[in-house]
Amino acid sequence: MSIRNLQQPDGSFLPIHIGAETDLRFIYCASPICYMLEDWSSMDRVKTKECILKCQSYGGGFGMIPGSESHGGGTYCAVASLHLMGFIEHDVQSKSAASSIIDIPLYGADRGKQLRVDSKGELTSLVTHAMHFGLGQF
Repeated sequence: MSIRNLQQPDGSFLPIHIGAETDLRFIYCASPICYMLEDWSSMDRVKTKECILKCQSYGGGFGMIPGSESHGGGTYCAVASLHLMGFIEHDVQSKSAASSIIDIPLYGADRGKQLRVDSKGELTSLVTHAMHFGLGQF
């Protein structure tokens, strides 16, 4: 079964050819395959990006499906897939927030307080982040 046959009209992916759920895990399965093969012809990256962005929550993290609570696993699958597809550069924090393809705030309201993703996939200040374990820095 090719990746093209597993992609759904909304940009998501099925893990098998019939009767299965779709969420960010399966986008993260398809993205590395295309990346390693250096062949994106089987994936509609624009549709996939739109699907991923629908999973972003109010706090900037990502849930596995649209409308779900964000957490570390969903955020990792989303950000890693967007990076592999070429929508996020290597050093996203050196770029201005306006140039980011995804709407993740990189700085707090005072623009001097950097934010990080905590162990639950929520964005927090560096001070708060230092008190949590779990997700590594992207």
